[in-house]
Amino acid sequence: MHKRAGMALVAISLAGCGSAGRGTDGVAVAEAAAVPATAPSRRFAAAADRGELWAYVSGGEVLREQGLRWHRIGLSEAHARSAVAGGRLRLRTPAGRRLTAHYERDATAASGDWTWIGRIDGEAGQGRVVLTFGATSAYGSISQPGGTSLELTTRDGAAWAVESDPAGAASIAAAKAAAAPDFLIPPAPMSGAARDGDGATMAAAAPATSATGSYTPPSAVIDLVVGIAGPNQEAMTTKLNQMVAVGNDLLFQSLVNARLRVVRTVPVNYASELSSRAVLERMSGANGVSVDPAFDGLRAARDAHGGDLVVLLRDAGNSTADCGAGWLIGAGGRGIAAGDSGYGYSVVNAACANTALMHQVAHNLGAQHDREHAGIDGAAVSGAYSYSYGYRYMSGQYPSGSFLAYEADRYLWGGSVFSNPRISAPCGWTDCGQAGYADNALTLNRTTPVVGAFRNETVRAPAARDDYNVDGRADMFWHNAAQAQFSYWRAGGTLYASGAFHAPWRKYQPIGLGDFNTDSRVDVLWRDPDNGSLTVWTAHEDGFVEGYIGETASGLGFVGVGDFNGDDNADVLWRDLAKGEIVVWIMRGLSVAERRTAPMPAWFEILGIGDFQGRGLSDIVYASANDVNLYVNLNGGGFAGVRITARPSGWKYAATADMNDDGREDMFWLSPNGDALSYWLMNGPTIQANPSLPVVPGQSFVTARNYSLAPGAELIWNRPPRSGESWPSMGHEYVGAGGRRVTDYTPYPPDWKIVVPL
Repeated sequence: MHKRAGMALVAISLAGCGSAGRGTDGVAVAEAAAVPATAPSRRFAAAADRGELWAYVSGGEVLREQGLRWHRIGLSEAHARSAVAGGRLRLRTPAGRRLTAHYERDATAASGDWTWIGRIDGEAGQGRVVLTFGATSAYGSISQPGGTSLELTTRDGAAWAVESDPAGAASIAAAKAAAAPDFLIPPAPMSGAARDGDGATMAAAAPATSATGSYTPPSAVIDLVVGIAGPNQEAMTTKLNQMVAVGNDLLFQSLVNARLRVVRTVPVNYASELSSRAVLERMSGANGVSVDPAFDGLRAARDAHGGDLVVLLRDAGNSTADCGAGWLIGAGGRGIAAGDSGYGYSVVNAACANTALMHQVAHNLGAQHDREHAGIDGAAVSGAYSYSYGYRYMSGQYPSGSFLAYEADRYLWGGSVFSNPRISAPCGWTDCGQAGYADNALTLNRTTPVVGAFRNETVRAPAARDDYNVDGRADMFWHNAAQAQFSYWRAGGTLYASGAFHAPWRKYQPIGLGDFNTDSRVDVLWRDPDNGSLTVWTAHEDGFVEGYIGETASGLGFVGVGDFNGDDNADVLWRDLAKGEIVVWIMRGLSVAERRTAPMPAWFEILGIGDFQGRGLSDIVYASANDVNLYVNLNGGGFAGVRITARPSGWKYAATADMNDDGREDMFWLSPNGDALSYWLMNGPTIQANPSLPVVPGQSFVTARNYSLAPGAELIWNRPPRSGESWPSMGHEYVGAGGRRVTDYTPYPPDWKIVVPL
């Protein structure tokens, strides 16, 4: 789905700017962060953690098939879960090489499948580890520095480690080269399509450029509707989750500012021994072939759920010699336009490598194989641009290649990134591409925003802020500065029933909450007040893992956290009062990918950050002495200042939350003497209504969050101790058509404070 263009370095002028510049008693606590459970509850991959991810079955068989060797293993999901907190995952290759993978992140899919992602540091490159564990199966991809890839797969109810067989690799590679291409070329586009000189679609706004004129890639989310054709839907869903995780890691490592998102899976009753190319024609209804009725439901799901691309994942096994096929949109350097959406289809054989889905989706995005394997009938066919090729480097001791360089997907070193001349780490002693010759990363950075707009977005993630356990409801976070303790209440819970205690460094201060790894769990941003260093506690199912942002913000004042480019990764907002501007750190995980600025003269007060347009992008509320304004996020391409209304005299901006459950956040205000709470129901910069409520004497407003199952946000109130009580209490109130409904108040130790960032 289209996730807005990248924010320009200089934003539109502000509204109202003109030409001027203006521990606790009785509570047991743990001394360290909780460690994820060491024994997974699933029955598959249930081997005990004995210090390695897997153990080879004693006397186990080794199967040799189609240039691969299969080794039976006992798999331990428990080891992977322990490696979240411990930071190290260990495994041994069939050749006896011991590898250590450093934990980076993990994610839980809607199906419950759990994915672990990390890296293997090598002398001349970096390997990747992506593992996905399901209820009845597990899959994984391990790229070794200086070696060929390993795969973890499931077969006949058992786990296997799969490696290439040197004895058969050459013949398999030759068979691949001789086989029919795994892509189809769309017919020439209709006349009148607006394209630039190198085939790029001309957008309404030109791509952002830096001061040197280099291309700044925008963000995009490619929404997938996936048909699953096979008898074991559960295992194939786990395989799909692995394939998407591998694909997103490939994009991330290749510096492609886009990601894949599955918005719908559809069972498809279709069994055929036809080639993937033939199935692709029947699914997409092209080249004079009618749409097979078996795909009617899948095609309808694309329209209903906003699928930019459609993938058929079929359990073809060895019934076909190919691993899939996709339309090579933009072939011959034509670029990609909105009118190409009818070719957004691909077919993937689930029996093939875990990279197979990304391989075919990449064709839909205009990326092509290396030049030696990009031909039809002996003639090379480029992707969307003249440089849209994979890269092979066959000289020297370490032959290597990028992803989509045909043998590199399994047989060469370096296949864990798209061709990109700007990086070299995964490719040993050579760059991973060649400028103007083999640069699929640049191709994807240019085409993904177009493909990501093939369909309007219809599936949105839950709008709840501060959601720790991914249930669509906000959770409440607490900090005890005196005791250096941190805890949380899960939605609907209490400090005692659902909280876990964690111990930050005593001087650290929690300054922000946001999702820094796009797993839909809220993470905690901490700052050392002495040296300004930043730490992120990444949330996991059973606790937090500490990581560091290797940047400092000298001379900048912290404002808050939001998503300013629509990639679902939390970004950090700073203010430079001396220069009269805001500075946005566009984050990729815990790394600062870009620094973007926009004017914000010192006389303006920043009041809040929120998505007031309901588009997955953060806007900024700011005010002068006389006016309240909204810095409207222009699809990630900058800001435009718009006046909302006159500033209510003496009223204090109190919170940002979605009160009426319309997908747009609203603004909360407290009266000068604190006896009334007003909330402005917003539609962008327009106030649709502004109801007010009296505040119960003695209570104080804390914030508003979607804390219960009721639609919209609740009001969070603090109540001091009453007669016979020694502790204050926290309660939440729902305001709906039936009036006000207050929950029972929950007492809490007085030295704990709720964490409520801007």
